[in-house]
Amino acid sequence: SAALVAVTNVSEYIDETAIRRMILPKTKIIYEKNQADLKIVSNVLSCVERTLDRLDKSQIIDEVLPLLYDIRLSDPQITLRVVNIYRLMLSDKKYGLSVNLMATKVMPSLLPQTVNPSLNLEQFTILLEVLQEMLDQIDRNQRNKLKLDNLSLPSPERHRPLRHQYSSDNMHVPPFNIPNLRIEQRKTSSAEDMARKNSTGGMLGGWWFGGSPSSPDSNFLRVVNAFPNRRLSDNTLMTPKIRIAPSCASSPGGTPGGGLPIRRHSSIGPQERRGSTVNLSPPTVG
Repeated sequence: SAALVAVTNVSEYIDETAIRRMILPKTKIIYEKNQADLKIVSNVLSCVERTLDRLDKSQIIDEVLPLLYDIRLSDPQITLRVVNIYRLMLSDKKYGLSVNLMATKVMPSLLPQTVNPSLNLEQFTILLEVLQEMLDQIDRNQRNKLKLDNLSLPSPERHRPLRHQYSSDNMHVPPFNIPNLRIEQRKTSSAEDMARKNSTGGMLGGWWFGGSPSSPDSNFLRVVNAFPNRRLSDNTLMTPKIRIAPSCASSPGGTPGGGLPIRRHSSIGPQERRGSTVNLSPPTVG
């Protein structure tokens, strides 16, 4: 016990090679022979904590961590010293405490101590802080790893399970039938067919084409029904002709020889010119 205390006090003056090859192996031997002595176990942990930064990563993983796993943590002082060593390892990656070791070895050994009634509030708080820090490191490491794994997948392969799950090929929908519904092939109808259908539609036809049987549009529909083979252009009204009565030869527009002047509307062709038989000019004075 006195040798462990002395080494702890002068560890900074001891050569690293001596610590790795002599002090650490003898410290392990002392622990193995005095596991039931809490004072000696406490001094062993103090010596390990002071010399930890002088050891290389392989020694810490192969020799120090198995020693910590093996220590019984029933005593609050022993538990606190072990927790302090783990806290020191969390401060730097050079100590080799990986997330796999935290999740599989360290945390399973520390978690039962969270309900240890021998711990006071300060000791419990320190233990819980170290456990929380370990859990945070595991969380960050796994999230980054899963994100990288997800990004490394090709885009089609990454979304293939989701597409297959929600693909319409995997959906079995029963046929949707509307009762008493008959679907006929759509036919293109001419203007005459539309007019005939609307004229025979009763109130709907009357509303669409004027509303009363005496209206001009109703007469037009009756003509369409009477002559179903007529074209729609044949039913258009002819432009009215304007007839001018004959006047004297001296009057404007008169014609020599007492002939009738011929005037026509601008829309009447030359073949439709006819003489007027009505004299609308005022009488002449002899």
